[in-house]
Amino acid sequence: MRTPPVNRTCTHRITASDADLFHECPRAFWERRADRGRSRQQEDSFPLRRGKAGHAFLERIMLETVKTGRTPEPEAAIARFWNGSYFANDEEALKAYLGLSNELQNVYAFLQAEELTVLAAEQQLESRARMVAPGANVVLSGKVDLLAERLDGQLVVLDYKWSNSLPVAEDLAARPSSMIYYYVVSERYPEQSQVEIVQLLPTNGMSVNVVLSEDEIEASKAVIRQVVSALHAGAETMFEPRQGEPCRACAWSTCPRRQDEAADEGF
Repeated sequence: MRTPPVNRTCTHRITASDADLFHECPRAFWERRADRGRSRQQEDSFPLRRGKAGHAFLERIMLETVKTGRTPEPEAAIARFWNGSYFANDEEALKAYLGLSNELQNVYAFLQAEELTVLAAEQQLESRARMVAPGANVVLSGKVDLLAERLDGQLVVLDYKWSNSLPVAEDLAARPSSMIYYYVVSERYPEQSQVEIVQLLPTNGMSVNVVLSEDEIEASKAVIRQVVSALHAGAETMFEPRQGEPCRACAWSTCPRRQDEAADEGF
């Protein structure tokens, strides 16, 4: 990756997932951004395929809800939108199919309990370009699974998750992706002073929500400035690996930390 010319302004696009990856491990971010690390292959597991299929299904349902203003009945919706092509065999597909009605009911129950009106689904939002440093601008980008509104007019960004657990509110607030969702939604809907960020597990209906404080917003902005400054400098040495939770599933073959660990292990 070349260092940009000093007389040229570069605009760096940072997605919500980009920002969270950098926050977890700058080196993993560098590898993905530079299009190296092709050796990092996600396991083609049933839970992974199950999450993709469930997400695609909810996307279709909620897009129809926005279009028609009506909430489809679960069984009728499944019959129309179910796509079994994500699965390796009929047994897997049937197992996933049988769980969809319950998961859709969990999403409906959450919307009803929170008295939310669905405004948009699967909406790709981007911020205006902002200067981070001389010659370096940033555009923030995030795809909102579901955008809803409370009775008092507060906007809610709903993010589906297909893992077995959710972060605690403090960790969700510390993730740069939360600030990015807040930022892009606030720009699109400037009349709203607050944006609530919610992560929801359709599988069991559990959720966690935050409304970011000014300090939390500024802390994540500092992460974005660090990302853009490092990208603009084009210096690989600014992307140091960081030991932590992501390392358990990380397979970046060029990660210096992993190479050092392999050398220490010996024969």
